[in-house]
Amino acid sequence: MIARSRYLARRLGSPVLVALLTLPVALLAQAPSADRPDEAAAPLYVAPVEGLAIGVYGGIHRAEIEASYAVDSRGLTRLTDCGAYEDGSESGIVLGALAELPLTHVLGVTAGVELALRDASLAYPCVDPAGARMPDGSIAPARTEFQSETSYSLLTLRLGATLRPATVPFIIALGPAFSISSSADYTAREVIVSPGEATFVDGGGQERAIGSGAFGSGDVSVALGGAIWYEAPIGRHWSIVPRLAGSIALTDEIAAGGTRATGLQATLGITYRLPPRETVATPIDPGAEPAR
Repeated sequence: MIARSRYLARRLGSPVLVALLTLPVALLAQAPSADRPDEAAAPLYVAPVEGLAIGVYGGIHRAEIEASYAVDSRGLTRLTDCGAYEDGSESGIVLGALAELPLTHVLGVTAGVELALRDASLAYPCVDPAGARMPDGSIAPARTEFQSETSYSLLTLRLGATLRPATVPFIIALGPAFSISSSADYTAREVIVSPGEATFVDGGGQERAIGSGAFGSGDVSVALGGAIWYEAPIGRHWSIVPRLAGSIALTDEIAAGGTRATGLQATLGITYRLPPRETVATPIDPGAEPAR
């Protein structure tokens, strides 16, 4: 067929026609044919998507806390003559379980349950109007500080979408967190800051208890959380996972105290990831009859 095309082109006397008539015939001769199955196109290989990962972790929690409560001899109140607890810091430990399912090579979903045990410290200054007793027996104004310690636990459900950037070996997650509080209680005291030698007139020491009690339990709160972690393989399916997470409380975690925290977590965990499922896409045979 190629020779006949060249013959026709020469008869027409144009080298350009030789090329134009010869090239299509040569391409058709090289094309795979349904009569030659050994030359059919090879299946297309699609890189596998990672399998489901399930893991556990534990670590530490640090946060800044906002509040709106005070304590007097009768218990909780919103304000005293000197003010109220408005801010402080907290720390604690976290334990959790997490699952992550990639949907594509880039995007996925994650869900987990977490238990956090937290302790917070708050304070605000005051000038004691009753004054304090000096070592010589005289009475002098005293600068004091009201201090409060709170402890509580949060059981949290974390949901989110995950992103796997192509250029870095990290997994990034962002999503909401829903928590319920329990075992929330408080203690409060007043401490003399200056003069350093002074003592309370009615107590005889430099510190006196104000009160203690429970905030209550069962408060539901919502937060926005994010995390980044890296899976360091220690076997075919197992990985050690260092993880850094943060959250911002959008509603009060303890309603009676008006408390909400913005903080970070540093955890270390272990993860088991199921094997990926390889996908092979077979090209469509042009000669095959369409499915009915």
